[in-house]
Amino acid sequence: MATFISIVDVFGDPHVLGLWNIRFYYNPVTKLIEPIPYDQSNIKPKRCSFKNEHPIFGESLKTNQETVQKCDFYSMLFNDVVFYTEYIKALNFISSNDFITNFIHTHHNQIILKSNLLKREGGYSKYSFNKDLGILKNNADYIQQYLKPIQGVHTYLHNKKGDQIRLEIGNYHHFPIELVGVFNIEKELIDSCHEPILLQAHIDKEQINYELAAFHCELDPSDLLIGYRILGLEKIIYSKVILNPRIGYNSNLVYDANQPLIIDTLNKILSVKKGIWNVNKSVVLPKNYKFICDSNLRINLRNGSRIVFQGKVKLSTSGSIQIESTDSSKCEIVINNTARTFFKNVLFNNVFISSTNSFENTFKDCLFMGSNTHYIESEMSKFTFVNCTFFKKELKFKNSILLLKSCVFKKCDYPITVFK
Repeated sequence: MATFISIVDVFGDPHVLGLWNIRFYYNPVTKLIEPIPYDQSNIKPKRCSFKNEHPIFGESLKTNQETVQKCDFYSMLFNDVVFYTEYIKALNFISSNDFITNFIHTHHNQIILKSNLLKREGGYSKYSFNKDLGILKNNADYIQQYLKPIQGVHTYLHNKKGDQIRLEIGNYHHFPIELVGVFNIEKELIDSCHEPILLQAHIDKEQINYELAAFHCELDPSDLLIGYRILGLEKIIYSKVILNPRIGYNSNLVYDANQPLIIDTLNKILSVKKGIWNVNKSVVLPKNYKFICDSNLRINLRNGSRIVFQGKVKLSTSGSIQIESTDSSKCEIVINNTARTFFKNVLFNNVFISSTNSFENTFKDCLFMGSNTHYIESEMSKFTFVNCTFFKKELKFKNSILLLKSCVFKKCDYPITVFK
């Protein structure tokens, strides 16, 4: 069954996975229940979009859960961690270039025979197997890239006492991840997980879930790597430890009475009073609130503080809005939502901007300047820049969609880096 689903993934059309298109047969020789599918008539290209369409069938499914929807056949199937493991192994094998090349070579004569029969059918006179083969190979390449991500987790330092270090680790990949342990810079194992730790697959529109893991290690956290792998695969992926503590995302909105925020609890809207405001501690704006600003405003971030946007954001004005950092600490704007963010006529000065798994971020008539090298970093997000100016700034995008219109880069040696 795992192999069958992985084959369907390579074909790109899940129609045959409908239970009305499958019969199950008990094989007395293997003593296994085997699927007999039919009505698989299309080979379709995989799609990668930001509308939460999952081009790989086994993405973003929970496994090893105590409760599962009993009426959902595939949820029950993938809830078995053994099955999920076998599925990813089969997916890796079926989508490999060696398998597809050997299969085509071995069955070449049969493919020619069947192709000629198809051409005799009405509507298939111009059928070309080479076209379908190209789609199959592109689908397989897409799956292989997905199974071999450059990064798949965020790792934050929770605390370190003596030779014990505790890390908060969150999976933002759409497949489950197994933690291996902590390694030094030379990728030598320092300490393995004392018990198996499985990070559930990330689900779009949900916050990343973090697990606390403890290790014995005398090295400085800046010299550590966390090692992990996609469930069922052997390749270990390494990620650096973020030394700043993770900001907890909760929806409780409690601020001092003298703070600059105006809170409309009835309509779930946040806004900021006019003036110049210094922010010395990190602020989390919860996802169930909309953040709006349309007045002259200047926000000065200090002491490594961050503003974390979890909900819808609209900063638009005919005047000016300035967000800056006047000290030497790394201050940051974090976009961590599945709603739209819109910035217009905003000056960002010496502020680092990052985004992970956010749906759509639009910057119009904005100016980016300051001394930070990599000004905007994005993973699995969508960014649109219209009439923006970047001065000595660089953009780094991983697995993201980037749209630029009428933008200007001044004194930027390598303005844009986009990689998978």
